[in-house]
Amino acid sequence: MTSTSIKVQIKTGSEWHSTETRSAMVTIDGEPIYKVLKALSQNWIEVGRKGTHGKWCLAEYLLPMGSAITFTANANGRDKISESFVVGDGTTVDFEGYQYQCEPSGWIVEID
Repeated sequence: MTSTSIKVQIKTGSEWHSTETRSAMVTIDGEPIYKVLKALSQNWIEVGRKGTHGKWCLAEYLLPMGSAITFTANANGRDKISESFVVGDGTTVDFEGYQYQCEPSGWIVEID
């Protein structure tokens, strides 16, 4: 981590089942993060057999200071979760989506 960026781990993607759906996205300055920044590392997690119920991407990024970041999570039957901050404004970077089977379905968290 440098003084011009912070390192984060994010989990984004979506999954859908017969009665439940969940998704999470992180944007940087209004664009999906994967279109703006190159991930330092990433791992795809398939839901269902061969991803038939969706995919999640667990990735690490360096966020540049001054960038406007928004974390958004959606799930059917629940209010949308939306958290925004500007990198370097003093906000603690630790947001998570909906709990599903004892684990959040999406997140963004600062790491060392």
